[in-house]
Amino acid sequence: MCPCSPYSVATALNLVWGQVCLLPEIYLSVCLSIYLIEERASGKQPGLPPQRARCCSRLPELRKLRAARQNEVGSQFSVASPQTTWYLWPEETSCRGVAGEFNHYRLDRLGKLGPDASKWVCNSRALAAQQPRCLVYAFGGHAEFDWDIAMTQHTGCEHHIFDPTAPCHEPGKQDQSCKPWAALLGPKLIAENNVTSYQPYGISGRDGTLRWFKESVPVYSLSTIMAKLGHTGRRIDVLKMDIEGSEFDVVPNLVKSGIEIGQLLIEVHWPLHRAEFSQKPAHMQTSALHARFFGALEKAGFAVAHVEFNIACGFTCVEFLWVNRRLFPLGSFAAGVS
Repeated sequence: MCPCSPYSVATALNLVWGQVCLLPEIYLSVCLSIYLIEERASGKQPGLPPQRARCCSRLPELRKLRAARQNEVGSQFSVASPQTTWYLWPEETSCRGVAGEFNHYRLDRLGKLGPDASKWVCNSRALAAQQPRCLVYAFGGHAEFDWDIAMTQHTGCEHHIFDPTAPCHEPGKQDQSCKPWAALLGPKLIAENNVTSYQPYGISGRDGTLRWFKESVPVYSLSTIMAKLGHTGRRIDVLKMDIEGSEFDVVPNLVKSGIEIGQLLIEVHWPLHRAEFSQKPAHMQTSALHARFFGALEKAGFAVAHVEFNIACGFTCVEFLWVNRRLFPLGSFAAGVS
């Protein structure tokens, strides 16, 4: 990761870091974050909160880009890019103290290195040593279970996978099996890989059904799911979600529920097709996204420990790892600081 600096000194570091900051597209987006902050400070436009300004700078390129796109977007470029908020949300804390690992703490990538195959988790060895036995919920299984197998191998946690869909539900796959993924894959994962269960339903902000392409599939709130599995009152040590945009329905309900969650692993999808964002003026979309999602998690005590692009979906989804600093109250540590 490129070393970063507050926006007040970013321009001075431009020549030093100008050639080493990741891909040009990502770098320009980082510059956009800095520019948003500068505009907020000057009172011109709403931008990102100043404490998020841990980025590098190539401001001259940004200003040229902004000028070139002014007519295209019909507004100031700085207020037409809420995507910047979630692509470049900086890491706010480390894994220190998570699951009781105060020294020699670590950030672990579990699963094969590949699109949707691996996820980042804090202190897997501390989870393995935890008593009572750790509890993992993984929503959005499909046939992608490398991370699930790695989690059971490394931690020995009670591990539940959830997915309400079937192969035939997806466009162009109508000739494939209409048995739920849970029925197709669950028995082998349970018998051979120590997965506790594979449930044929998903998660939402409410109990009911969810439209998945042309099918309606069963979904429940997290509270209902925990009751169904006899887990009411337990802490979920790791909750993973890859639920194709439904995270924006789940998170508000999740933080209001009061359920204890140690780590949240979410593949966050580009949300502006959703009415709560798309129907707002461009300059309000960023603040709406922050209030409903990032801000809600922050108020509930969650801090970002890792951010990574998911190459499987280009620039439309990002992998986030949040840790619950109310459960592990060590204060915020800068990413990478011991």
